[in-house]
Formats: sequence, C-alpha cells, structure tokens
Amino acid sequence: MDSYNLEEYLQKIFTNILHVDSNPAILNTTKVFKEDGKIKHVNKKEEYILTEFVIESLDDLESTIITEILNITEKKKIDFYPTTFFKKLFNRCNYDELSKQLDYIKEEEHFIITSNKLDGYLDVNCDVNINESLGNTLIVVRKDSKVVVLKNVIESNGYTIQLYIDSKYFSVITLN
Repeated sequence: MDSYNLEEYLQKIFTNILHVDSNPAILNTTKVFKEDGKIKHVNKKEEYILTEFVIESLDDLESTIITEILNITEKKKIDFYPTTFFKKLFNRCNYDELSKQLDYIKEEEHFIITSNKLDGYLDVNCDVNINESLGNTLIVVRKDSKVVVLKNVIESNGYTIQLYIDSKYFSVITLN
C-alpha cells in the first residue's frame, strides 16, 4: 500500500497522525516550560493499544474509521423531527435544540462530518464534510484530533491496518 494514500485518507478526519513501530505503542514525551524563572521538565508516558481493522480496499478506510468512531463515542440524541400532527403539517423541526448542541463549535477548532440530508439544517461557522453513510447522525470533530497508526500495513486479500482512535476528540449527535 502506498503510505501517501493511507496518509491522505487519514487526513480527511485526523489532524495529528502518529506512526508507531509496535502494538502496543508507547509514546514518551517531555514537556519543557519555564515556571517562576526556572526551566521545568515533565515526562509523560502514554500507552496505546491499537485495534486491527481488515478492509478490502483503501476506499473502505474512511467508512471503517467512521464506524469505529460511532462505536466508541457516546451519542447524544435530539428529538429533532416533528412528531405531532401540527408540527408535521408545518414541518417544524427542533432547530433550537440542534443549535444549542452545536453552540460551542468554533471554526478554528472543529469541523463536522454529516450526510447531505442534514447539511441544510446546520447553521454553524465551520467546515462540513459530507459522508452519505451517516444518515441522521453528525460527528463533530476537534481539529486537534489524533490517530495512532502502526507503520506496517499488511497486504493480503485486502489490507490489515492497526489504529488507535481516541473518542475524546469526537461528539456524535443523532437526530430522531
């Protein structure tokens, strides 16, 4: 597999892509800062257990990642569509509740992945990426999102890719 293509697909969702050599991946970092006129060092050790995904083609990677995000992220449900006869008659969707849920979004910090069906309902100041498989669901992605990926991709009747996706970078909202 061409690593450039893998990188291209991952960049559709993740800003920070960390390539590692082993699973579990151990990442040691040192934060250096100045406090009270003295230079301080804080060491941090993070361990990531990567999940293995088997896909038939690279085109399946985006939908596989979206499915994983939907599986690992807590979902908020909004009663959005009209339920009473009069609301249906006047097509009164619950825009206020949707706006309230998306109020925290800032253009420089987030983007949204949603279906074309929901794009027309969104009144947000950020990029919106369309993925038709989402239906009545939207995913709010922090722009500092991170994925940890194993460098060695195995090709045999498709691709075996190992990734770690952290749910803290995502919010999932389902409109009922």
